[in-house]
Amino acid sequence: WEQTWLMKFNPSKCEVMSVPASRNPIHSEYALHSQALQRTTSTKYLGVTITSDLKWNSHIANITSKANRTLGLLRRNLQVGDTKIKEQAYFTLVRPQVEYCSSVWDPYTNTLKSQVERTQRRAARYVCRRYHNTSSVTAMLDELSWMTLEQRRENGRLIMLYKIVNNLVAMPVEEFLTISHRPSRHGSHITFTHIPAKHDYFKYSFFPRMVPQWNKLSSIISNAENLNIFKSKLS
Repeated sequence: WEQTWLMKFNPSKCEVMSVPASRNPIHSEYALHSQALQRTTSTKYLGVTITSDLKWNSHIANITSKANRTLGLLRRNLQVGDTKIKEQAYFTLVRPQVEYCSSVWDPYTNTLKSQVERTQRRAARYVCRRYHNTSSVTAMLDELSWMTLEQRRENGRLIMLYKIVNNLVAMPVEEFLTISHRPSRHGSHITFTHIPAKHDYFKYSFFPRMVPQWNKLSSIISNAENLNIFKSKLS
C-alpha cells in the first residue's frame, strides 16, 4: 500500500490494541519499519474512543466533558435573553458532540445514560436561565419540548436501519440480518430474525439491539415511501 500510494506510515503515530476474548490472551509484538509499536488499551478511531474491553465509559466521559466545556463557553459569551437563540446555539454547538456516531456507542446502562442526559439538563437551565436548585429541570424540558437524548438516539438507530434496509447506505443488509418469515403482529412489513448474543458488548451492539425495536414498528412506519416520511412518522 505504501509503495502504491507513495506514502509511509509513521511508526511513532501507530499503536497496537488487542481486544481479547480469552481470560489469558496471547500477546504478540508488532513492528512497523523495524520499529516496535507501543501497546495501548484505548484509542480514538474516527472520533470514537474504543477500549480493549469494548465498553463506552471512556468515550462517553470524553464527549460529555467536551460538551460541558462548550456549554460553559456559551454561558460566558452568549448572555442573551432570547430563549430561541440560546436553544439554537445548544442545538448547533453542544448537542452534536454527544450524538456523533451514537448508533455505535449508545449506552445501555442507567449510569451512562444519565451521564449523557445531564448535559442536556444543564443546557435546559442555561436556555431557561433558571439556576436555582429548587427549579425543576424536568419542567424546563417539558416547557422546551425537548426529546430526551436517549429517545433521539433510539430514533437515530431506527433511521440508520431504515437506510440500510432500503439501500440508502453502502451496507448490504443480507450480510448482517436474516429476514424472518413469521407473520408480524404489527402489520405486513419486513422483520428480522433475533440475533443471539452471549456478551453484553455484542448484545447491545447495533444489529442485535435493533432487530427487536425494528420488528415492533408498525408497517405504517417501516414501509414509509422515503426517508423524510419515515422520520416524520417516527417522530
